[in-house]
Parts: sequence; C-alpha cells; structure tokens
Amino acid sequence: MKIEELERLLKGIDFLENIIGGIRIERVGVFDNFLIVQFTNGIAFVMPKDIAPKPVDKGRYYVFENLPERIRDLGIDCKGYYAETDDLVVLISPITNCRGSIDIEIPQQSKKMSVADVWQASLFSMLDKKEGFIEYKGRIVGCLSLARTSPLARIALKKLEDLIRAGAKFVIKDEKTIVTAWRTRIEFGVKPIPYNPVKVDFDRVKQELSWRKIGLDNEIEKIRIFFTNIDLDINELLLKCRKGAVNEYGKVAVVKGNLEEYKFVIAIGKYVDDYIGSACIDDSLSNLALLLITSASDMCLEEKNKSLSREELRIKEMEELERFLTSFGILANLLVPGCKIFRVRAREIDCYAIVGKKGEKALAIVVTK
Repeated sequence: MKIEELERLLKGIDFLENIIGGIRIERVGVFDNFLIVQFTNGIAFVMPKDIAPKPVDKGRYYVFENLPERIRDLGIDCKGYYAETDDLVVLISPITNCRGSIDIEIPQQSKKMSVADVWQASLFSMLDKKEGFIEYKGRIVGCLSLARTSPLARIALKKLEDLIRAGAKFVIKDEKTIVTAWRTRIEFGVKPIPYNPVKVDFDRVKQELSWRKIGLDNEIEKIRIFFTNIDLDINELLLKCRKGAVNEYGKVAVVKGNLEEYKFVIAIGKYVDDYIGSACIDDSLSNLALLLITSASDMCLEEKNKSLSREELRIKEMEELERFLTSFGILANLLVPGCKIFRVRAREIDCYAIVGKKGEKALAIVVTK
C-alpha cells in the first residue's frame, strides 16, 4: 500500500472519531484497500466509496445491509450505519448486528533460533509482541508478525532501522512480505491490530448521523430571502423522538423576528411528529410553535416553573386570512403547501398560527402583536 493511500484512508478515521463523539482511536487494522476498527461493543470499516456497499436511505440517516465480499471473506458480515466523507465511506455497526468474526492465523515459527544469531533474536523479540507495534502519524497501524496480512511492508522497514544500522539486511518480497537476507531465511510482515478497548454510544452515533443527514438549509434560505431586510434569530435543534421501543431523532429550525408591530416565530421541522417530550426550548411563542408541529404533551411558559398542557390550548380554525397575515401565508405556502390558519388562546397566549404538514416536513408560523 502506498503512503498516499494509507493517509487517505486514515482521514476516514478522523471522520469516524467525530461520528462517535470524539473518542480517540489508537489502533487501526490495515487491510487491502480498507481499514477496520473494533470496539468493545461494535466495529467500523473505512473504505473508498467505489468498493463500499450501496447505502439504504432511512430518511433520518443511511444504513447498509451487508459488507463487501472482500470483507466477508475474512469471516464477518454486518449491517449498520453508513456515512460518507469526500470519496470515503465509513460503516459502523453494533456488534449485535454482526455475524462471524475476524480471525488472523499466525504461522508457527518453523526455524530454530540460534543463540548466536543476534539479529534473529532481536527480530523474534518483536514479532507478534508489543515491541513490534508500528506507529504511523500517532496511530498504531499494525504489529510485526509472522502473519502477513497488512500491505505495510515498506512502512514496517522503519521499525527495523536499528537492526539495519547494525548490519542486518532485509528484502521486500511484496507489499505484505519482508524476507531476511542472512543465513536464516525468515518471511514476515505486519498483522492488523484493530481492537480499541472503548465503548461506542450508538445513540450518540444516531444523533450525529441524523444531524448530518436531515437538511433544512433550503427551507432556511427561503425564509432568509423572504425576510431580506429583517434581522432574524435562527437556531437548529435535534429532537429525540420515540418510534416504538427505539429512539430516533428529528431536526427543527426555529426562526424569530419582528415585522412592523408583529412578532413572529417560524418552526420548520423534519421527522418531528413523534417528539413526545415537553416543548421547552425558548420563549412562549417558540415553545408553542414547537408544540404545534410535534406530539409534545405540554409547553413551558416564560414564567419560571409554569407550563401549559396541550388540552388547555383553545385552538380555532379560521376560514379567512387576516390581512396582516397575508405575507406569512405566502411564505407558508412556499415552505409547506396546504397550511391552515388558527387562532390560539390560553392564559398569556393570544396569537395566530399557520400550521401545515406534508410528508416528513412540518411547519408552524406563530404571529402576535
């Protein structure tokens, strides 16, 4: 494997670290054109996009159903989460979603070691031992071994510099094999060491992939263009939703602004129907907007420690659009066609709401004086 190819694949490890929440990956298993990283509860694969399995779009994120044949040939198959970065693909699976295991056989030493052969003794003191670990740019990418699995023969030679300076000679037979060039012929190479004794939070993985996959940029851009001359406060949030016994995540953008004497909040979300927590993200209008596009049971009021249940809201559909709501109605139709207009009252709340849902998308525009 060329250095450039290894460095390219290692960029995928940087990306993987981001997906799993910044956990440091110390050890990486290097194979033919792909990398493997094992955790206590999962396994990840990094490979070029052209050899990766096709992603399956699950709306909130992508998944894969099977590993490529070249990896299955190692004795393992998995299904799990799929993510792309540039021209690389990262596959990550809980260990419960895998069948089989990766087994690397280490040949038995067939040559008797002469006590007088110092070079041979030094070499054998490193083979398949911690002393033979090979580091590259801060990560352990393998170990000198009688098993010749990783295509890292050229990089492995650097580990043998002390022996080379002492007069030992080695010949690279191929990208996986180094041969001793003295009296006793020994063929060896590099075995992968992919195991990292850390646990991955797969709920955190799902959050990260959902945040990356669920896009609201087009909707936010339409709102910006519509209110070109108005200062807008825009925030995006990830919401934990419940699908049966499984946690999933949706995303919502909350946009606040003022138009003449009217104050408005726009909540535009995707995959938020199943959010069943409390709508408590900001001020009362923002919380109301969130409640109207989700299944939230209640909302927080601006007064501390006070809440309002969904049942307490008095919501009445309006047949005609008030004149001052015309511009908001136009925007709503651009974002989610077919919205309805409501008058909403409860305690301190007295406002108008334009609400609509289509597919995975939901919208609420709340307007008050």
